[in-house]
Amino acid sequence: MFGGLTKLFDRNFAIGYFLPAVIFIGVTVWFIWTLAPSDSIEAKQGTEPASAHAVPVSPGIGNSTAGSDDFHTIARTNYSRFHSFISSLIKEHSVTVLSFTGVFGWLFGVWLLAANKVIIRLKEGYGWWSPLWAPFLKWQKYRFRTNEKYIQRLRRKIQQCDDQEAQGRLNRQNRDFKIHFPTKETRVLPFAFGNTMRSFEDYPQTMYGFAGVLGWNRLLGVIPEPYKEVLDGVRAQMDFMVNMWFLCLAFLIECVVLSWAAGVGFGFWWWPTVALLIAVFASYGSRQAAADWGEMIRAAFDLYLSDLCDQLGLERTASREEERRRWRAFSRAIRYHRPECLPPLASPKQPSGRPPGSGRPMSVLVDQNSELPPPQTH
Repeated sequence: MFGGLTKLFDRNFAIGYFLPAVIFIGVTVWFIWTLAPSDSIEAKQGTEPASAHAVPVSPGIGNSTAGSDDFHTIARTNYSRFHSFISSLIKEHSVTVLSFTGVFGWLFGVWLLAANKVIIRLKEGYGWWSPLWAPFLKWQKYRFRTNEKYIQRLRRKIQQCDDQEAQGRLNRQNRDFKIHFPTKETRVLPFAFGNTMRSFEDYPQTMYGFAGVLGWNRLLGVIPEPYKEVLDGVRAQMDFMVNMWFLCLAFLIECVVLSWAAGVGFGFWWWPTVALLIAVFASYGSRQAAADWGEMIRAAFDLYLSDLCDQLGLERTASREEERRRWRAFSRAIRYHRPECLPPLASPKQPSGRPPGSGRPMSVLVDQNSELPPPQTH
């Protein structure tokens, strides 16, 4: 329990979650401080009669327009008071504001960590709102088919004539295609970030017949701690970009709501413009960071899948085809909870007759004080 708690104060948490949270809170406070209300509602209340601010009560449904105006008036009044509070707090207690920003930034970072899976899946294009992304899905599938056709044209060109330049283009294009797209068009997701994630999720299935998503937690059990630390460091960079993208979109909504509450319209248009540009940059950066993290995960399967085989007690195979058949059976067993699909266990090792670290058989290791047997005569 306490080992997990210490991770909330380490470098990866600070980069991936705490830093985006502090930036979001600091920019929000700055935006509220600069977004002064168009006029002082409280000043009007001191000069106008109270009946002017009374909420009209009418039987039945009432006047919807009047109700909307009254709601806007209440929102502007509350925002005016909140803006005055924030302004006085910044001017008189700036150190306290910085301290509370750090505390609330840490708490908000913990919330981002708890919501990380939901945010990641939103960025990939999953969820009940996925039908809304149908136009983006069509575009990504079009890109998938276009890349496939281009690679096929390059291959035909190389078969017809040995073109070294075409071979280089084919290698680069094929490499980028494998990194940023899944293996099949049916697995394409609406967004480029999700397709990059799908790419390295499909890698162990393509190379070894091993279900990467289901088997990843099992592989973590045999990965050494130094390699895990490297994986977490690369993952923190991706989390930073994804959280910045998400918080920039949240800030865009915040700009619209607060501008409406302050009654200034789009007078502060440059705030959402900058937030939108940062969101676009963070979206592109998250895709590149996901590709780097995916490369580390591919390497983990290449390096430690055989260790997982030994840890599970499975029998080693003599060929790649037998290895793929074994991992496909194991994946089917853990996916559908079918023990009859489990591959056979390795036969128990016979004692070697030698102690650990010794190159001599145990039968010749005798006590130096014991009497040696007499030599046999023929």
